[in-house]
Amino acid sequence: MAGCCGPKCSKAFVIFFNIIFWFSGCAMVALGVVLLYDQSYSSYFTLLTTAALPQEIVQYTAFACIGLGGFILFVGFFGCCGALQDSKCMLGTYVFCLLLVFLVEAAAALFCLYFRFYFPSEVRQNLKLKLDNDYGMEMQEVFTESLDFTQYELECCGIEGYGDYIHSKWVNKTIAQKGFQRVPVTCCVQDKSQEWLQEYPWKEPKPKDPARCQASDPAEFNESLNAQGCWSKLNSWYSLHNLILAATSGGLALLQILGVAFTICLFRNIGEEA
Repeated sequence: MAGCCGPKCSKAFVIFFNIIFWFSGCAMVALGVVLLYDQSYSSYFTLLTTAALPQEIVQYTAFACIGLGGFILFVGFFGCCGALQDSKCMLGTYVFCLLLVFLVEAAAALFCLYFRFYFPSEVRQNLKLKLDNDYGMEMQEVFTESLDFTQYELECCGIEGYGDYIHSKWVNKTIAQKGFQRVPVTCCVQDKSQEWLQEYPWKEPKPKDPARCQASDPAEFNESLNAQGCWSKLNSWYSLHNLILAATSGGLALLQILGVAFTICLFRNIGEEA
């Protein structure tokens, strides 16, 4: 069989494809680790998902990425062994595994595109309700910490704005414990000059002017409070990363098709040589 479906060409392409496949597996494992340990990804995704899904969804997604990445690494090694040993059994199993990975990646791309348009409008209202009822409450530490981190890092306050807190359960709780506060301390303009000395600076924020930050007159808190809501910044971050993930998943899914095609060519050549 001549051309690009010849024995040498198809074998070389299968091996080359598996190198790329390995890199994608490593990237998938890295993504899972980032979701588990990078505070920004963890917090932003937690806010975007826990408004409509269980709080553990970020951890489940991270473990799924690590598991899929490990599976891809194993499949890539299996495919290389099959190509080098001209094993029809191994190559057949390899093609089947590639098709499974293709289905997962294609589904991920479609999932991202669907939620790119549906998810934001659904989450926005749910987040406001969750802030009203759950921020600062017992058994809601994950949501509270995620919102605090987001407010600290993105320099914003609430979902739509600082006024989101005025009717929240958190306000009533703070009145009972330490007096009236309009907004959490993470909403204030921070003195970040020494934050590199802190492991978790958003847990111990240092407002530049705590008194003015809590003032009721906009003329007073204008320079001391991040009055803008977090939603616009959070949604921009989500849209960008959603598009990147959809494009990457779709591109890798198409790559699987090429991998299957050339593996089938190699499989047929082994049969002809036998």
